[in-house]
Amino acid sequence: MSTRTGSALLAAACLALASSARAGAAVDVGAELDQDLVGLDQTVTLSVTVTIRGNGSVQRIELPSSPKLRELGTSTSESSSISIGSGGMSVTRSQTYRTSYQPVGQGDVTLPPAVVVVDGQAYRGPPLRLKILPAGQGTPSQPRGRQRAQSPFSFFGMPNPFGQGGDDGEDPFNQMFGGARPPTGQDVFLAAGVDRRRVYLGQELTWTIRLFSRVDVSEFDDVKLPGFDGFWGEELESPTHPMPTIQNVGGVPYQVYLIKKKALFPSRSGKISIGAAEADISAGGLFFRGRRLHRATQPIEVEVLPLPPGAPPGFSTSNVGDWRLSAQLQPAQISVGEPASLTLTVEGSGNLHALVLPKLPAIPGLRVYDPTSTDKASVNGDRFGGIRKSEFVVVAQRTGEFEIPSLELSTFDPQSRSYSTQRTPAFSLRVVPAVGGQGSGAAAGQNVLEASYRPLRPDPALAVGGLPPLPDRALAAILVLPPLALALAWAAERLRRRREELAPLARERRAYRSARKRLKAAKALLEAKEPERALDELTRALVGYLEDRTGGPIAGLAHAELREKLVGLGASEAAARAAVRALEACELRRYAPGARGSSDGHDLLSSTEFALDALERTGLSRRAA
Repeated sequence: MSTRTGSALLAAACLALASSARAGAAVDVGAELDQDLVGLDQTVTLSVTVTIRGNGSVQRIELPSSPKLRELGTSTSESSSISIGSGGMSVTRSQTYRTSYQPVGQGDVTLPPAVVVVDGQAYRGPPLRLKILPAGQGTPSQPRGRQRAQSPFSFFGMPNPFGQGGDDGEDPFNQMFGGARPPTGQDVFLAAGVDRRRVYLGQELTWTIRLFSRVDVSEFDDVKLPGFDGFWGEELESPTHPMPTIQNVGGVPYQVYLIKKKALFPSRSGKISIGAAEADISAGGLFFRGRRLHRATQPIEVEVLPLPPGAPPGFSTSNVGDWRLSAQLQPAQISVGEPASLTLTVEGSGNLHALVLPKLPAIPGLRVYDPTSTDKASVNGDRFGGIRKSEFVVVAQRTGEFEIPSLELSTFDPQSRSYSTQRTPAFSLRVVPAVGGQGSGAAAGQNVLEASYRPLRPDPALAVGGLPPLPDRALAAILVLPPLALALAWAAERLRRRREELAPLARERRAYRSARKRLKAAKALLEAKEPERALDELTRALVGYLEDRTGGPIAGLAHAELREKLVGLGASEAAARAAVRALEACELRRYAPGARGSSDGHDLLSSTEFALDALERTGLSRRAA
């Protein structure tokens, strides 16, 4: 070919590229899951492929997510091709996004479409459906053979020169060059191991799977992990792009890729077998993909020893590891009806999510709510652990000095093979009268009314003097006005007493109407995304209705006493229980630290409205007593 002819072809190609760029881009978005049924002990991989024909680039991509799936990692790959035909030159670019998920909840999952923005225009892929089954019941994903398109890039980020090739024998270069020598079982193999084969019940052991290869690896997928029956598993390391290291095996150097590392905590004693892991591998070189290989590890048997005798009272077999306990009470002084918070903090290494912390016992005069726990997991080397905080909310019901007792946590340390018990200090909580009122249990503390008394003072002596003479009319007025004033005062007192007698009945008649207005205001606040103010309105609606109907305050009553009082005033047992449950839900949402984020507040609105309607239908009234 002459230089002039080559220059002409190059110019034609550039002209075709320019016209293709002006023509715009055609975008296709495809998505698939590597399996439709997955167990809680398995992983599932989502592949989203964006194909752009013509000029265009991906500006943003939104991959689907679900509360029942925890993302483990995402890898990306890209390829491009240029073809020249009768219609000119065309450019095709493909980008593939692979995301691995760990199921965290059972049930049917519908993943929304992936959204890809190319040159300012949004394109969507198809929605996908997945069914999550209990651990050990998932169906292993089957190789899709020739119907499954291979990624244009390898698992390790290396280019795959044959892009959409199929299984063995489909590579056109095999016929041209006779094919590469297929790797033997000693050239490529999977190996799984544990850092110890004898552990105590609940003690951590580390399970690792690695790929050993003496040839280049162009594809690695369809990893099937064992079920880990008899173990609680936590993820330690799962590289998205594994980097190889060199290791000698029997004097032969191998490239070693770390595939996954997990922390396992045995849940039963005895001999437990960890099953084999499997994977499909394409190996043979960068330009010659070679054969498609299937490799599996050997099963591993672990001996789990029971915990030694001598466990302290109250010890839980889940509390195995190196743990440190601390506690804090805030504030140390509160008013009647106000909350205080006792926070237990446990930090260390072990099975964090299975820890069993001590409970705060019932304390007369204080209402103790169930604790709210938060876990912050961390990995230190090959050890799993973290921090757990358990927060108890106590609400004062009367005044006095209260003692928050010491709590104990017993643990077993596998390193020292010994039990230990840690204790928190006992805290003192002082409860004072509420501002503008008195505690319901004043007899147990100081006299909260004492501050309202004033000492008696003798009146100064009146000076004795003579009275000036009065005219006859003034004397008559003095004689008539006192009886008249007394009569008017008596009539006014009768009218005042009558109004006082009728006022509770009027408030009782207006109670439901006032409560409905507050419910309407609470609903508007929820729609305006103001849950705190909505909670205040719901509490006022319920408490105001109960006080108007019962004729007295309910702040000092225990919930069991309130239920008995409502039944005594004519409410049905079901309506009284509904009212108490709604009141408990309001208190829990206000005082329990983790309850506010549990929902958007509409459930609390529904329960309060149901309780008010139930009480109104039963004819709750103080006149029934």
